[in-house]
Amino acid sequence: MKKIVLITLAALSLISCRSLVLEDRTACPSFVFFNIANGDIFNGYDRVFMTIYSDPKGVLIDEGTPSVDEIQDLKFHFEVRSTPSVKGYGLIGNGNLNHDGSKWMSPLGQDYAPLFRFQYCEPVQEESFIIPVEFVKDYCHVTVQFVGYESFHTPNGEFPFYIIVRGNTNGIDALNGEPLRGPYEYSPEETKETGHFEFNIPRLADEFLSLELYGKEGVFDETGHLRTFDLNEEIRNSGGIDWKQKNLPDIEIVINFVRWEVSMSIDPWEESVLNYES
Repeated sequence: MKKIVLITLAALSLISCRSLVLEDRTACPSFVFFNIANGDIFNGYDRVFMTIYSDPKGVLIDEGTPSVDEIQDLKFHFEVRSTPSVKGYGLIGNGNLNHDGSKWMSPLGQDYAPLFRFQYCEPVQEESFIIPVEFVKDYCHVTVQFVGYESFHTPNGEFPFYIIVRGNTNGIDALNGEPLRGPYEYSPEETKETGHFEFNIPRLADEFLSLELYGKEGVFDETGHLRTFDLNEEIRNSGGIDWKQKNLPDIEIVINFVRWEVSMSIDPWEESVLNYES
């Protein structure tokens, strides 16, 4: 009898969790893989900051930074157990943001991130399963071109002003996509050509967004603050932006010094033309 008992116990040790249909499987691992619906618009080597939480408790289970290719080739997974469902998010372009849990924020004085994000919430399946996800564009890329500044006759044709962009939104809760209230302040450098500036703004939590104009010391007769442009009003006058839409558009602004006029165009984002720098 002892020999039979030993053989029986050995056989039981080889039975998988799946075979024990009468046993509670919450203690058995499930392997969670992902498929990015629009992963081909990114570089395969781009790193994705990924998280997985238990649901509904909301406890962080794990984090990872796989490449896009590793995700798409099913070479990356999370292992979970003892939870009926999971939720989480993935980010690309979050490099200059600070974060506290799922809240990602731009440091004061720095540009906002060219942020792409997905979120998910799915029931846990046995052994292994794939969660489909899709990145959305969670920022507006803004270009500003000043024209007519030549009339000021500055030394060497130098642009006589600098700008500061201000807002009340400085980040996003990556788990639910809700904008975070906080001071956003950034003074971009000129790029490409004289009087040309570029910066990013997040999904806005309110209607405050301004561009302030300052005179350069030693270049312009007046120094300090000269004028404030209400960018949100200009956005409304140009057709407006739904800050809850799936992919945020890009904005082009032209400020004419001769007429003191502001013209703006709002360009819907197309996945085939990815303006992204990590």
